[in-house]
Amino acid sequence: WAIKANLDFTTNASRKNYGITVNPVAGTPTGPKATPRQRVLSREELKKIWEKLPDACDPRTTAAIRMVMCMGGLRITEISASKKDWYKDGWLCLPTTKNKREHHVPLTKHAQLQYQIALAVTNSESDYLFPNTYDIRKPIDPTSLGKVARRLMSDFGIEPFQLKDLRRTFKTHLLDGEYVEEREIDIWHNHGQHSDVARKHYTWAEYKSVKQRVAEKVDAFLNEVGI
Repeated sequence: WAIKANLDFTTNASRKNYGITVNPVAGTPTGPKATPRQRVLSREELKKIWEKLPDACDPRTTAAIRMVMCMGGLRITEISASKKDWYKDGWLCLPTTKNKREHHVPLTKHAQLQYQIALAVTNSESDYLFPNTYDIRKPIDPTSLGKVARRLMSDFGIEPFQLKDLRRTFKTHLLDGEYVEEREIDIWHNHGQHSDVARKHYTWAEYKSVKQRVAEKVDAFLNEVGI
């Protein structure tokens, strides 16, 4: 606060003077800068993760991670924090996402089955499809999801990875295998779309058929993987 008041030229000069003339922590090391991850799991690794999940975590967590895979690598939190009433008529309707917009995607056939499994293992009194074990008013803790990857690596010999690598993995395989075009997977993953109000309803009409096509291609890929 003192630095902003006294050293930031964009602030009002009449602010209180705290006696700060230099930033006292300007030379403090901040650690290495984060570098973009490039990890892409192989088809064999995807199948192994799917098969070993029940041995690495509880049924509720297994269902959450499998749902991410069934939905072609949607963001972990979009699935893990989803509420039961967001699943409507074979669609997952996210009221808000990372880019602050709604996102509607059809459930793949694999996801439709996984949704039924998730309902069977969830707490019926919770609004969340994947509720927190200790407080059903909250969704499953992201920290507990992160532990699953470490368990899969230590107990089942999977090379180092993070669950968020699933998003890049699905995009890479779907593009490299020519299942979809880049524009289509970007629409599915809610990337690069116009955010202005004028296009809000137009994009729903335009992209509905595209999303249904991507859902079919995700199913085709999962079938070939052996899931």
